[in-house]
Amino acid sequence: MRIKNLVYLPFLPVALSKVTFRLIAPKGKPSVIVNNKSYEMEVHEFPVYKATVDVDAPVSYSYTINYEGTDEASKGVVLEKFERKLESGDHTLNEYFDRKITTKTHPALPKAFESYPNYSPSKLYDDTHVATVIINGDKNQFSELHRDPTSEFKVRGVEFIYATPFSVRSFNNATVSISGQSTLYAAKLSYKVSNLKNDKNKELYKRTGIKLRAEHMDPSFLRDKIYTDMLNSLGVPTPQNKFCRVFINGDAIGLFSLSDNVSNKRYLRETLNSGTKFDIENPIYKADYFPPTAIGDLSYVDNNPANEKYSIYYYKGESMDELGNEEQKYNRNLEMNKEHLIPLLQQISQYPQNKNLNMDIEMFLKFMAMEFMGGAIDNFWSRPGNYYLFKNLNFNDGEWLFLDSDFHYSFGIGGEGLNNYLTCSIDEYASLNQEVGPERPLIDNIRKAKENEDYFKNIFIRLINTAFHVDAVFPRIESLAELIRDDVEWDLSLPRVSGYTGAEDFKFTINDFDQQIKDESDNCAAKDNLIPLRCWIRNKGNNIAKELGIEYPKAPDRSMGDVETLVQTDSSSHLSFTFSITLTLICIFINIFINY
Repeated sequence: MRIKNLVYLPFLPVALSKVTFRLIAPKGKPSVIVNNKSYEMEVHEFPVYKATVDVDAPVSYSYTINYEGTDEASKGVVLEKFERKLESGDHTLNEYFDRKITTKTHPALPKAFESYPNYSPSKLYDDTHVATVIINGDKNQFSELHRDPTSEFKVRGVEFIYATPFSVRSFNNATVSISGQSTLYAAKLSYKVSNLKNDKNKELYKRTGIKLRAEHMDPSFLRDKIYTDMLNSLGVPTPQNKFCRVFINGDAIGLFSLSDNVSNKRYLRETLNSGTKFDIENPIYKADYFPPTAIGDLSYVDNNPANEKYSIYYYKGESMDELGNEEQKYNRNLEMNKEHLIPLLQQISQYPQNKNLNMDIEMFLKFMAMEFMGGAIDNFWSRPGNYYLFKNLNFNDGEWLFLDSDFHYSFGIGGEGLNNYLTCSIDEYASLNQEVGPERPLIDNIRKAKENEDYFKNIFIRLINTAFHVDAVFPRIESLAELIRDDVEWDLSLPRVSGYTGAEDFKFTINDFDQQIKDESDNCAAKDNLIPLRCWIRNKGNNIAKELGIEYPKAPDRSMGDVETLVQTDSSSHLSFTFSITLTLICIFINIFINY
């Protein structure tokens, strides 16, 4: 009788089916409900909990969280508002409570140009899901950090946990500070996180530092993301971003855009040197905008490195980290101004005469074309600042790279009179900012060369044929909006933590989110501010086509392929499959051996 039963052993993996349910729960005690029975879940790897149930897929289920014993005990036991279904397999991904979407693949944008050759992508920026970031540290220090966001206070020795539907990564000695300039005065603060290395010297998907951007000024939450996606289509090296929900010491802070820190050494080597460590210090500057004292317009003034007009360029090279006091850092800045910055500014001023400029001009023009198309009013061409200059001494004879950054004030938000930015011509663009004159020596002088101007105009044509085409970008916007909508609604319900008196809080609603994503009504382009995202893109595309004397393309051009994003995969499913096959083969061999 035993021998006859062994005939069925190859099918044991099916007969012994179990399903493991996994849930991300930053607070409370979760359970899974299967067939009207509740199963308590245990910590798998915080914040992921799991429970294994004797059940076959397909199976319907839902989660609960019991908040008893937490500072939210008044919630009691909370049940999800919907029912889930696992169609096949023996486990779920790391799901998130009360979120219907765990992963979602978005329509890709077509390439306008090939990617920068030295760029190495990171799985950190898998945008098919909303990640979960948990930050734990000294409560008194975080209270101090939030009490005065302008103080430059840092919280050290912080636990930083990054959880996705596929994995968890933890770091125990991170440093957290407040990030930004104008965002220092916002009710919802932005954060800078550094020293992301664990005891085994492992990093966060090839990053040791990131920024958590609040996007408090953007009711769509999508402008910075879409702007970056379009820059990826243009093939320029740019900070990447994805969405994450953030908790600090158990408190929900909100939905954030997780982004790169441009001056971070690990980011620079991955983005500009194919992931290889630089063997020398490459000069890097951050430019700012403080009229009338100084603006980062790259004007040559004189050869005095201490000229006040040059004080707007902050040297960010590695050697600055080794200097002990502000005087040493100031002197180092002057040294680098004399050796590197002033010679560059001289080259820019003389370019119309000698056509000699050791800079990647095509890259710079791509950034400028995107600033114009995206109405990036807080960036170089409009308000000269918010960019980096990097001299890559390892590549192309040490050419300078212009690296644009911070794109949340774009696509129709960030000030007044933005309808003028939507309708203006290319040559009128710089004059719309009346705080300063319209002169921008770098782009003005570069455009005086016919070959550069022809290339510049072609960038606009490529954009509206590819990433800026409504039939390419609108489906992507809709998909991303669907992914984050529940988290946006959650974010808008949360209290803000800034202690700054009179902190800016726009108090947007979920209706504002929906309107900003979808509105293309007849009068949308006439709005002074908060021009809806789709409204801006459609009208700007039509306007540039008219200015260049071409027809708006009937369909996107995908002849160069699509922009690719590295994504994570479910490694445990491969292990489960391998185990199942192995067990089946063992049973087969036992059966053959006994029958033999």
